[in-house]
Order: sequence, then C-alpha cells, then structure tokens
Amino acid sequence: MKSKTTLLALATLALILMVGIPTAQAQFSELAKHRELVLRVEVDFSTFDLTPSPGGGGAFYVGGEIFNRGESSADGDEAIGRFDCWGWQVDAVLGPVFVLQEWNLFGVGKIQVQGAEDEGPRAVTGGTGRFNNARGEATGFDFSNLGVDASFVGRFKLKG
Repeated sequence: MKSKTTLLALATLALILMVGIPTAQAQFSELAKHRELVLRVEVDFSTFDLTPSPGGGGAFYVGGEIFNRGESSADGDEAIGRFDCWGWQVDAVLGPVFVLQEWNLFGVGKIQVQGAEDEGPRAVTGGTGRFNNARGEATGFDFSNLGVDASFVGRFKLKG
C-alpha cells in the first residue's frame, strides 16, 4: 500500500511540475533556436526613487514586471519575471544616464545588462541559471510607450 501512495504522490508532483512550467520556459526554447529574446517590461513608477546629487542628477531605482512580447497585465497575462534598474543620472536636465539592469525570468535565470541609456546597444555582462554563461548585447529599447502604457521592449542577442 505504501508503494502505491508513493507512486501516486510522485505522479501528482510530476503533473504539477508539467502544468506549472512558466511561459518563460517556452520563451527560453525560442531563445535556444534563434539566440534572440524579446521581452516587454511594464514599469511600476510607484517604485521610482531618486536621490539627488548636489550637482544635479543623482542615483535612481525603478522596477517592473516582465512579459513575453505581445502580452500584458491589462490582457490578464501573468508576468514571467521581474525587472530591476538602477543607475546614475549625471545631470538633471541634459546629462547622460548610466544603468545597471537585472532581468529576472522566473524559473529560468537572470540576465545582467549595463550601459548608457541611449539609442546604442547595452552590454549583457552575464547572468544566472540558464544564462550563467551569457554575453552579448541588449538593443531595441523603445521608450515611446512610457507615456501611454508605461511599457517598453528590450531585445537580447545572446551568446554562450
């Protein structure tokens, strides 16, 4: 009788794991095929914090939720990760902004990104989990929707 109970428990656990695989896993499969990952961030402006410096600008933090491309919380989709961004704005009006970002994909791993907040690519400096050997670049940061729906898209070309 004990072996039937153990077998039933293992079968139930396997079913839970199979049904509960997050969409990030499916997105990772796409990455494995094409070495490109496109993600959408919904920025949570309530997390924004700026510590001004005497010369203008200052240290800041902002966070948000990560979704697959084309998905959103407004459509009832579930976030597949957590976005954290912190950095330094050199001048409050015109100065450059330098960022460090962590793209935490639940159940998959984290991608670390750094660089200037401009039109150019940012460096993928590493990661954890399935991204523990990642390098490459992040591009396509389109902030045109920030005023409309507080979201932006990031595109990753990864190696390793």
